[in-house]
Amino acid sequence: MTYYGGEIIENNVFCIYLEYMSGGSIADLCKRYGRLGETICKQYTIQVLNALVYLHSKDVIHGDLKGANVLLTKGSDEIKLCDLGNSRLLE
Repeated sequence: MTYYGGEIIENNVFCIYLEYMSGGSIADLCKRYGRLGETICKQYTIQVLNALVYLHSKDVIHGDLKGANVLLTKGSDEIKLCDLGNSRLLE
């Protein structure tokens, strides 16, 4: 997910500007259409696992992996993990 910047606005609120993922989340997709088929579930699972392998190679633990934190591109063929607010760096 592309990070475009951030700023502190009124009342010391920090805003982060990220890439817009127009496909919504996997949680949204399941609410809208019900259970995912085996093929698409397999594709998303592989991508999530690859993202976790990358994070773990950088000694980062996500900490809040759930459907709402797995975002989809417009065509719903690519996922990106979001909300690393609970992530931890291994020491």
